[in-house]
Amino acid sequence: MNHPHKYVCIFRGSRDHYEVAIALHESRRLQRLVTDFYSPDILLRSMDRIGATKTKTYFQRRHSVLLPSNLVRSTFIDALPLGRPWSRVEDVDPRLGRAGARAVTDAALVYSYYWQGFLAADVENVQGPRVLFQVHPLASQIRDELAHDRELSGLEVGLEPEELLDETDVQRERGNLEAAHSIICASSFVAKGLSASGVPSGRVHVAPYGADRANTYRGAGTPARSATNRPLQLLWVGQLAYRKGPHWLVKAMREFSSKEVVLTMVTRSAVPTWLAPLPENVRIINNASAEDLRGYYATTDLFVMPSIIEGFGLVYSEALAHGVPIVATANSGAPDVAQHGRNSWLVHPGTSDAIVDLIDALLLDRSLLTHLREGAEMHTPPTWPEFRHDVNLALLATERSFIKSS
Repeated sequence: MNHPHKYVCIFRGSRDHYEVAIALHESRRLQRLVTDFYSPDILLRSMDRIGATKTKTYFQRRHSVLLPSNLVRSTFIDALPLGRPWSRVEDVDPRLGRAGARAVTDAALVYSYYWQGFLAADVENVQGPRVLFQVHPLASQIRDELAHDRELSGLEVGLEPEELLDETDVQRERGNLEAAHSIICASSFVAKGLSASGVPSGRVHVAPYGADRANTYRGAGTPARSATNRPLQLLWVGQLAYRKGPHWLVKAMREFSSKEVVLTMVTRSAVPTWLAPLPENVRIINNASAEDLRGYYATTDLFVMPSIIEGFGLVYSEALAHGVPIVATANSGAPDVAQHGRNSWLVHPGTSDAIVDLIDALLLDRSLLTHLREGAEMHTPPTWPEFRHDVNLALLATERSFIKSS
């Protein structure tokens, strides 16, 4: 195909570090990224003279050197603080989808949050492929998995957004999938959910998220990490959201003393009431810097996040990139980036028993930990350039199919 289609890409925030838009740009497919705010090149150049500040960090985060700002259209109003009358999330997402639709002259690649708003606009003039990037599992799958887990845990926890949707919204989401010529997702788990909902497997493409390859701590072999007479060190990084399964991990920790195992949870979240009180072998770290986080990765034995349901889980790739083996469930992107028994350990979601059994095994025989750690240090998870390559392969297959069906 000599002349690929030109896509308007639609998403809000610095989604996936702008890697999807960069993939389109690298393959000469990007017509425009429509987003809420993207830092102009000239602004970043002027801020190079400024020392480190929170403002500078924000503007740097809303930019990529691989994506020229002249290819980005910012809607600005959608970057205002959520909760305002003009920027409630239930209004912002559809509005951004409609704004993106108006910019399309050929093809579109739309993140799932904005798909409904995109379709609600006049998309009859979209002559090329309509591609959906499905970030999370479908709402019906999330509701089912979480409802089952709530029965198992017995915890009364605030509902996730997908659980607040009525049946009409859930069915509308499924129906809207039919409008996509193809769907890209970051994990085989999400792809299986799409296929189970009736989407033909030939229309679904998996492009696992990447990780930065460079890592000064990989294989560092620090004394603290090598010692066998110290407590087993576990690490959690991320929100203390119910769907990520922190309750099962904390329950497992209650079975051990701080002389046996210590869990460090790096998070921006406050400890929810349904996790409190935490056992004495669990410590919470708030507001850790990037340098602090690299230090935690350098001295931990295992990264643990037993998610009940996860669209991917970028932290799994991040841990592996630091040479740290991961403990996860199959309800995530972990199976796409790691191998059970080699550099990861997959546990069943919805129970603490498998986590307890693994910790017992590691305390009894540290050679298993050595095996997992060596496997992680030798393993390289997918990189962002590989992710972009996979996205473009998915688009190439979409365009070939689109030509045949036209």
